[in-house]
Amino acid sequence: MDVTQPLARLETTELIRRLDELDLAYLFKHALVQDTAYTSLLKNERKRLHRLIGATLERAYPDALDENAARLTQHYIEAGDDAKIFQYALRAGDYAARVNANAEAILFYTRALQVKMAVGSDALRALYTKLGRMYEVTGDYARALETYQQFAERGDAQNDAPMKLHAWMQRATLYATPTPLFDPAQGQMILDEALTLARALNDRAAQAKLFWNLSLLHGFSSRPESATEYGEQAVALARELNLKEQLAYALNDLGTFGYFQQGRIAEGRAATLAARALFEELGNLPMLADNLNNSAIFFNLAGDYKQGYADAARGHEISVTIGNVWGETLGDTGMGAICFERGEMAEALTRLERAYHLAVKQHLGLMLISATNLAMVYAELGQIARGVEVMELATSKMDIPLYHTPSRAALAHLLWLDGQRERAASIANETCVFVPRAFMFMPLMVITLRAELFDAEGTHADAVALFQNWAEFMHGAGLKSHLSDVLYYLARAQIKLGVWTEAEKLLHDALARVNGIGCARLRWKILAALGEVCAGRGEGERARGYFGEARENVERIAAGVPEEYRAGFLERCAANGLKTDKRINR
Repeated sequence: MDVTQPLARLETTELIRRLDELDLAYLFKHALVQDTAYTSLLKNERKRLHRLIGATLERAYPDALDENAARLTQHYIEAGDDAKIFQYALRAGDYAARVNANAEAILFYTRALQVKMAVGSDALRALYTKLGRMYEVTGDYARALETYQQFAERGDAQNDAPMKLHAWMQRATLYATPTPLFDPAQGQMILDEALTLARALNDRAAQAKLFWNLSLLHGFSSRPESATEYGEQAVALARELNLKEQLAYALNDLGTFGYFQQGRIAEGRAATLAARALFEELGNLPMLADNLNNSAIFFNLAGDYKQGYADAARGHEISVTIGNVWGETLGDTGMGAICFERGEMAEALTRLERAYHLAVKQHLGLMLISATNLAMVYAELGQIARGVEVMELATSKMDIPLYHTPSRAALAHLLWLDGQRERAASIANETCVFVPRAFMFMPLMVITLRAELFDAEGTHADAVALFQNWAEFMHGAGLKSHLSDVLYYLARAQIKLGVWTEAEKLLHDALARVNGIGCARLRWKILAALGEVCAGRGEGERARGYFGEARENVERIAAGVPEEYRAGFLERCAANGLKTDKRINR
């Protein structure tokens, strides 16, 4: 059909305008004209034209179907072609997901599910999983659960056991991990039923995923031995079946929640690195970010602040790019915690406050991690009331067994500083388990609180015994960062007992360690304690030297503290040892 003359007449009457002299491409000059022309067409004619346009686009641009999938979806919606709608809505969702346009991906996946036609089980399983995963990445866990429940109901309605099994597995992950839906009992029940069904169906790939889910559930329930057992089963089965992505998930979480929690640091690190290589190869950005962020925690505890910060920064950058709230929160927390250790208080405060508020807004289990780390900074800056508020909210909103002891210890520590010592001691004695594996991820508050309780009770010999055990464990596990804290408090207990020589030896050991890793947060406290030892021995000149060096360290940190918090920081420093030099100057 020659449309040149009709188009020329429309152009002459200024109803349309040509876009390019070399191409027959036109635009209506007024939207009302376009609407009028479109609505004047009979419904069947409109449908015919949309189908014709869709078919023309398919023929003209066969190598650009992904890029045109959104446009093709809309044309086939107007044409009423359900098969084509499903085909291109799914394709458009996949394309949006690849470029991290999460909202658009959700829109197209939802549209594909609304198609009224018979869809194969495999296609439905993939579609429900993709849609649910998009909700998880964006932090909308309630919608994710609703999606998986609809998936299970569809499996029931179609009497499709494999479909129902897959839906159960997706739901179980929400209950097994620190989402707002975290529920170990519910997760265990679903996983037990799913594992029975998977075995009945002889679905070994499903069994590999279920073992991984069980590893997660037991890891976050602070049961690292069983988490390791399930994780190793998941890894072995994924390897046997050559399930590369499932292997990556299993290795990632076995390293973090199995090996690391048991103090098997080298094995945990190896598993984490192996998982990272697979996530990189597969292009799985959400899990790559998670892997990097967890790695940052390990490096922080190992005293390698440079590598830890680099990993957290990369994990955070990826997460911001793809709209992954979980990864963004964890990345900021990791960088903030490392800045705190290095004495970079302004950045520590900015990042940890941002992470905390984001976690509260999304009601993430990470609220406990970000709050506990933020409480450390507030305590150091003398912002005790703010610290109490943060910890009261976090511990009242969520309780993840893996984070239970350090978060309760943080609350007790802040209450102790606030003068609420009876309540602080009650929380500590009732809810804090003072064994190393109970606070592997965040040991500082537990160490500090236990030292405060020993000091208040006057049981310094008991402090020596406990801190010696902790020092042996942390040295064996390679936890260099907070081993120095344990040595510092062990020396403080020896000072109380008047064992000056041993105290000085421990403090020099701790000082060498913090110098080696660059822990500015603790260095001045060790120097002040050495000054106290020398003063107790009557060695005034040496004492003044140590106190002077401690003050210089404090002044360097204070220069980077936000002005509104500087006075509070200096007051806390005085309360933590610097005031003792006054008696030497008299």
